Amino acid sequence: MARVYDVIKEYAPLLRRLARAGAAVEDVGELHIYEEFRRLQGDNMKVEAIVAHLSDEFCRSRRTIFRIKEKFERILPE
Repeated sequence: MARVYDVIKEYAPLLRRLARAGAAVEDVGELHIYEEFRRLQGDNMKVEAIVAHLSDEFCRSRRTIFRIKEKFERILPE
């Protein structure tokens, strides 16, 4: 069984890049929202319609849905 230290030590470079991009461990809990966003985008829904739909479905503000979208679409710094 791995300790937290062991995992952080092994993945430190990647974790540093994620931190510089503004990502946090808690963002894992929002993956399903972004995946649903992408699925609806693939169905050719407009962004505003997707945001409104996800806001209602997940009881989050529209601004929060936009923040999730923006965060997961950031390019990781080197």
